[in-house]
Amino acid sequence: DEFLENPYTTSLEKEVHKYFAVNLPGEKLKIKSTILKIIRTYVQPHLNNISTLQSSIQLYSDKHKKKIENQVKLLKFKTAQWLSYSGIFDDKSILFFETLLFFPEVKDGFDIVIGNPPYIQLQSKLLQEKATLYSAMDYTVFDKTGDIYCLFYERGFNLLKERGHLCYITSNKWMRSNYGESLRTYMAENTLSKILIDFGNYNAFDSVTVNTNIL
Repeated sequence: DEFLENPYTTSLEKEVHKYFAVNLPGEKLKIKSTILKIIRTYVQPHLNNISTLQSSIQLYSDKHKKKIENQVKLLKFKTAQWLSYSGIFDDKSILFFETLLFFPEVKDGFDIVIGNPPYIQLQSKLLQEKATLYSAMDYTVFDKTGDIYCLFYERGFNLLKERGHLCYITSNKWMRSNYGESLRTYMAENTLSKILIDFGNYNAFDSVTVNTNIL
């Protein structure tokens, strides 16, 4: 991620760590102001880039217009993510997860990642636009006909420290479907599965009609 290589990253990590360490309201307010300033400084070049691309898009051929439009979408998506970080001060949702900013004491990854990722097809109306963005994010397991939980598997493994453990309950379609081939390959080449429980066609949940597995 280009954010991790950004010169503002060290300053932001330091200020976030200080914010959660101090208790005095006045000190917290000062640190909050510094954090927001760092975020705005980091985001501003992206906003400038978006403005430049949008103002010049008519100069391109139809073929290149589509590429520029996708580039603008990706920049807007990333910008919205980082601006949402101010939500930590108001108990609001944040649109991304970055270990460095939420758990600055974790330097080499987590011992364990546990989750029940969402099961939403990337071709669904809900994710159709975001799927274009995910395809540009270098996920090894991305497949345009796939499901978002496959991306959560790769992201989860990347959050682990060496010899860390991941435990997910997800749809089991990745085990047999065409779209799951890249995930199966990824797991075979990059992970060591200890236990995989496939519930087959048995419905493990009363309120959810999806066949599941636990890894």
